[in-house]
Parts: sequence; C-alpha cells; structure tokens
Amino acid sequence: MGITYTVLFLTLFIYIGLPILAVISLIKVVDWQIEQSRQRRLRYEYYEKKSQKKKEILISFPFSIFYTNFFFV
Repeated sequence: MGITYTVLFLTLFIYIGLPILAVISLIKVVDWQIEQSRQRRLRYEYYEKKSQKKKEILISFPFSIFYTNFFFV
C-alpha cells in the first residue's frame, strides 16, 4: 500500500488549493463591496446635485416672476 497519485493530489488540493481559493474569493468579495460603496457614493452625489439644482430653480422662480411683472407694470 503506497501513496497513490489520487491521495497525493487530494492531500495537496485540500491543504494548498482550498486556502488559496478561499483567499481569492475573499479578495473578490472585498473588491465587490468597495465597488458597491463607490457606486452608492456616486449615485448619492448625482441625486444630491440634482436636488440642489431643483431647489435653486424653485427658489429663483418666484423672484423672476416678480421682476418680470414689475418691469411690465
């Protein structure tokens, strides 16, 4: 009964291959989470600028009506 190639392969895979696969998967998960965080931040900034622009338009709108009506009276 000697060591067969199957046993040798399984032993090396379990002790070397699985930890490497686990580290690679952890790196991919962390990279994915960082990318999701960046996308969320960009989306927040985009909608924040959009709402700020809308507020500026709403604030300036009544004054523009007042000034145009004032000059035409």
